Amino acid sequence: MGINAILAQPETTAALALEAAVPAPATPEALGQLIAADVARWARPIKDNWIQVD
Repeated sequence: MGINAILAQPETTAALALEAAVPAPATPEALGQLIAADVARWARPIKDNWIQVD
């Protein structure tokens, strides 16, 4: 069973709702695009403000 099928199950949706999360099934390519967009969006502010992971 794939992740999108699991996310579509009522039990999964209900468990995620308890955490105020909404399932968003997608393809691996779409996830890659989302990550690339986030990196592009946040790279400059992180660098400019010397933000580091502890």
